Amino acid sequence: MKDDSGVWGDGKLKIVCEIFADQVRAKNRSGSHLNKLGYANVIAQCKEKTEKTYTKLQFKNKWDKLRRDYTNWKQLGKETGCNWNAVKKLYEALDWWWKKINDQFKGISKFKDKSLEYEDELSIMFEDIRNTGDDHWAPTSDEGGEDIPTSLKLKRRSVVDKEKGKKAKTTGGQWMQEQMAKNIGIE
Repeated sequence: MKDDSGVWGDGKLKIVCEIFADQVRAKNRSGSHLNKLGYANVIAQCKEKTEKTYTKLQFKNKWDKLRRDYTNWKQLGKETGCNWNAVKKLYEALDWWWKKINDQFKGISKFKDKSLEYEDELSIMFEDIRNTGDDHWAPTSDEGGEDIPTSLKLKRRSVVDKEKGKKAKTTGGQWMQEQMAKNIGIE
């Protein structure tokens, strides 16, 4: 993984996260990314505060990386096999577990030795657009889905149009008897 600490080091990442969060609060995010006005504001404010010029693409790439980190961090809280150490503010697990979870969630093992930085700002940026799966239901899940009224559970009537030459459906047994009768010559 490419190290971008030179570009975003020296406290610049904190400034960028604060500016991103401010733009989200100002409703300059459409969908999962900032809109044009949001990026323009980020570019201008970042230049003013850091005296360094970044491109929209650099900010978009940083946004995507921060979102992936935030999503991975939140995923760790849901996983079994790791424990939260409140003193160190780290998730702890065995090495084999980190390897397994990193295969499943790319980049998640970076949190083996460090905590998520600027979690408050990242929460403002991403929490409402993070896909947790909590709003989905599957028949195999333990929790029950909505009860469907029995009037909606009825099957549709099958309509056979005799004028179009379609045959009515037959059971497998009837079909087999017809085939046997044709082969033997009994009719």
